[in-house]
Amino acid sequence: MELVSTNIGLVKETYHKFMNGDIAGVMEHYHEDAAFHFNGPSVSPLAGNFEGKAGILHFFQLIGENVDLFRFEPQEFIDGGDKVVIIGHEGARSKKTGKSFEGPFVHVADIEDGKIRRLRLYPDTAGALTIFSE
Repeated sequence: MELVSTNIGLVKETYHKFMNGDIAGVMEHYHEDAAFHFNGPSVSPLAGNFEGKAGILHFFQLIGENVDLFRFEPQEFIDGGDKVVIIGHEGARSKKTGKSFEGPFVHVADIEDGKIRRLRLYPDTAGALTIFSE
């Protein structure tokens, strides 16, 4: 595991904690007023902006309530200085429709003062549309 002293190390550690279900550990890496922007289709219960730690926790809660995330593999971490781009592959099944998909994702993390200030999430929107549409 890379040291958290670098921006890529911080993001890798955060994703590692997420993949191990350590949401409390994930939250330690976010600013108090951090924000998530999930750029999905409006039919997705995950789409929208989530402000502050309470909003981000709500986003994680929505994941658990709405999907079984059976695959989540960040594959590349690209150093852009105060931005880290994460490219990966995910698979999810809607708990409501039972439909599933696998596809790519891109995330962009903005780092400030050694913590994540903003995370923009770009999922496979066609896949999300497929599993959440009835």
